Amino acid sequence: MRQCAAKEHPMSRKKHSRKPARTNLSILAQLCNLIPGHLVPKLARQCGVDAKARSFSPWSHVWWRCFTRSSPTR
Repeated sequence: MRQCAAKEHPMSRKKHSRKPARTNLSILAQLCNLIPGHLVPKLARQCGVDAKARSFSPWSHVWWRCFTRSSPTR
């Protein structure tokens, strides 16, 4: 007697593990890319912060603030 192969139910497919897309950008870099490039210098000039900044540029300050807010506290 010949054995016939049982048909596999379409809902019983093997589940493949999905890998997220690889990226070269960190989450912080992706967050900083969402900020329009003209916005930080414009706001710094309006508030007068750019004249007071010595060692940090306004953009570096914004980047550092995003970094400290996104890093876990201990």
